[in-house]
Amino acid sequence: MVRSAQAACAQALVRLTKARAAKLAKQAGVRLVNGLDVLLSWIPSAHDQCPEGLERTPVPGRLLVVRVQRPGFRPLTLYLFTTLTEAEKYPAAELAQLYGQRWQVELFLRFVKTQIDLEQLECKSADMVAKEWLAGLIAYNLVRSVMVAAAARAHIPVQILSFSRTRQVFLKWLARWTVQPPNLSSWERLLARIARLRHPRRRKHRPPEPRAIRDFQINFPKLEGDRATARKSLKLANARASKS
Repeated sequence: MVRSAQAACAQALVRLTKARAAKLAKQAGVRLVNGLDVLLSWIPSAHDQCPEGLERTPVPGRLLVVRVQRPGFRPLTLYLFTTLTEAEKYPAAELAQLYGQRWQVELFLRFVKTQIDLEQLECKSADMVAKEWLAGLIAYNLVRSVMVAAAARAHIPVQILSFSRTRQVFLKWLARWTVQPPNLSSWERLLARIARLRHPRRRKHRPPEPRAIRDFQINFPKLEGDRATARKSLKLANARASKS
């Protein structure tokens, strides 16, 4: 992965296992201790895989050992490797915080698959699949850019805004283009509305859930619209059934 990032003229920040970090530290002639921040070259071993077409050349970078302590959580030691070699410009503490945002990347990928409907591509040829994927990413980035604009206008973090609700509101706003062309005031109203589409604040801590699903024998229909409307419809249907 790091070699691919280097070949693409990009930077990398990856987490290592303790065993892998110990091998790199041994290559650099240092001990794997807390607070370690050393320059080295990652020399690929016989077990390190390399993408086809790339040479197995060493990758220069930094090996970091950062101890993370958060109130209410157990201490965690991170073993990181990065191609960002300038320690003064990229301190270890800031890189650890940057790695802490990795889960957001997982969420973004989920939004791309579920909200933009890219989980299963319908095209058959490789060229059309690439075009369908690119069109989906353009649509995703368009929604994200609107969220960034709304967050900047309201002076709030963009992470607290709901992607799915923003997508729904933005699609309705775009649909009105055929009837009435948008203007500056319409755009400002859109941003103000999106700035209010925030994630709910949970009062109680949610316990961890097992990554397993029940084996249902009945295929239920897909939920159309929001759950609040569906609950009201179900309540009315149950009331009519009880009267009859």
